[in-house]
Amino acid sequence: MRSKSLSFALILAAAACGSAMNSSYSTTSPTPLDNTLRCVMAAADSLGYKSRLMNGGNTVEAQHKDSVLTQFEDGRYEKITATGKNSKSNEGSSSLVVTAATFTQQWTRVGLETDEVPASDKVKKDAQVVVARCGGAQS
Repeated sequence: MRSKSLSFALILAAAACGSAMNSSYSTTSPTPLDNTLRCVMAAADSLGYKSRLMNGGNTVEAQHKDSVLTQFEDGRYEKITATGKNSKSNEGSSSLVVTAATFTQQWTRVGLETDEVPASDKVKKDAQVVVARCGGAQS
């Protein structure tokens, strides 16, 4: 029993050392947050995502259903999330963090399960396009 516990602990430790599932990009925008988030929505919409405001208008979430599925997948979604805040030091500007993520869905005996997988190259590139269109200085 001890060896099974040790093996399980090693598996968890190895999984914790893996790369991040999503990719984040930070930028500052020369416009207030409201304008920056509207820009994010327009940029995401132009890339084929369906975007919506969340969290009282402080976050944009944009999703795109991917047509490329692997075995046992019933759905794959690319998601771009943008959160930000108005700058206190430079009035009229805002900071923005854009996160790219990929999720898969599959039916199990329990029901439809959604799992995050490493962000695809496509969603990473799309997030960088959003940052380039709506940000100023990238950090």
